[in-house]
Amino acid sequence: MNTYFTGPDGIRKELIDNIELFTHILHSNETYWNVGSGDSSIGFTDNKYPVLLLMYSPEKDGFHIEILESSEIFDPLVAVDRTLALEPITLYIGGSEYVIPSFTVISRDKTKEIVEYFIENRKKDPKNEWQRLFSLR
Repeated sequence: MNTYFTGPDGIRKELIDNIELFTHILHSNETYWNVGSGDSSIGFTDNKYPVLLLMYSPEKDGFHIEILESSEIFDPLVAVDRTLALEPITLYIGGSEYVIPSFTVISRDKTKEIVEYFIENRKKDPKNEWQRLFSLR
């Protein structure tokens, strides 16, 4: 499969199938996501990029999703849901506050779809709206 998942505990595992990953996305609670760094990543063993980052929001019970496309561009793509209100949400990543707009927290079900598309196609899901991190408003 050539795909790996690094959980919030920092342990990197090669994915044999998506069942374990989707179990974490759909069912794991705040306790699982608050271990270690508080974020996780999905990437490919045969290439350094792209990488998809997942950050869990217990406040909204969903995920902030970023895609890093290359080492030259550090302005990741961020999944957005414009049906949500614009209010600040604070995540704790690596012990530091990371304040994001609430419309960047995606539901568990939609996160599963985005991750599934990313794993199969190595790029953003075109059915979802995306915006660059540094231009979020």
